[in-house]
Amino acid sequence: MHLPEIDLPKVANVAGSAMALIIATAIFLSWVSARYVPVFERLRSLTGELRGTKDQTRRRDGVREQINDYRRRLRLMNRATGLLCWVLVLAVLTLIIASTTVAFPPKEELTGGQGAAVKALAAAGAATMLAAFVLDVIAVGLMMWENRIDRQSIESEVGDIDEVDGGH
Repeated sequence: MHLPEIDLPKVANVAGSAMALIIATAIFLSWVSARYVPVFERLRSLTGELRGTKDQTRRRDGVREQINDYRRRLRLMNRATGLLCWVLVLAVLTLIIASTTVAFPPKEELTGGQGAAVKALAAAGAATMLAAFVLDVIAVGLMMWENRIDRQSIESEVGDIDEVDGGH
């Protein structure tokens, strides 16, 4: 069996964008995870406060509103986290597909079957990379939506205090 000569610079070039996506996604996933823990803790604190405020209706309404906001934020972060995990899977798959193409001889030396296989691998690699980018953009959109809800929660936190001017 004849092993193909591997052109390491070619492998690095082919794998570079997939590796960059993996690194960037891992950083983004870490950021989302770092946001998740304090939001969850705040939700637990608010639910405890709601259980303890039976007669303070003005504060109770504000706490109830915040609980709903925090639940929506956590759902968005959960969805973004799931999408980012799929982005990582797709990026690794793209890396594997791209790396296998260097096992083939140079374009000029390909047989008909090898040429078809290289084209199929190229199409599969492009599809997995495109899917990873699309999921990444959706995850960013979810986090932008979560951030918008976060701004609403800030206003809701001080809504029952007359001495606060509302940030105007």
